[in-house]
Amino acid sequence: MGPTDVLKKIEMAVGVSCLGLMFLIICANVFMRYVMTAPIFWAEEVSNFLFVWAGFLSCAHILADDRHIRVTLFVGSLKPTLQRWLDLFMTVILTIMFGSFIGPSLTAMKSLTVTAALQIPEYLPYAILPTAMFLCFSHSVIRIVRICRTIAHAGGETAS
Repeated sequence: MGPTDVLKKIEMAVGVSCLGLMFLIICANVFMRYVMTAPIFWAEEVSNFLFVWAGFLSCAHILADDRHIRVTLFVGSLKPTLQRWLDLFMTVILTIMFGSFIGPSLTAMKSLTVTAALQIPEYLPYAILPTAMFLCFSHSVIRIVRICRTIAHAGGETAS
């Protein structure tokens, strides 16, 4: 099992846990609000944070599987060698972008205060931003290595 597989399993486990917990909290709040007429004051805030965590983790997971949305009309018409080089170029751009977001997101977290309902430090729920950027950066670096191996292997086949 490679590093991507380990990261994907963690992302999936945490993301599914977030969605499951969010579902339970929303159901409990509906019951408390309409049956007991005593809503859970923090339920909306926590379910919003859990939803955001699940969303960001799914972005990293999808990136690892290379299942993100793309238009392939132009790329599909290129020769396989050019497709691999273009894939490498685009992945390098993504890696630079994700890497450049890590520092500023960590810096921005220093200015956060406390959440409205729970009064916990905001950096706890907002930690998903640098975490997701790091995960996406890691997946992109791993992908660059894979693409380079594919290019090197394909180059060796055409040379012989």
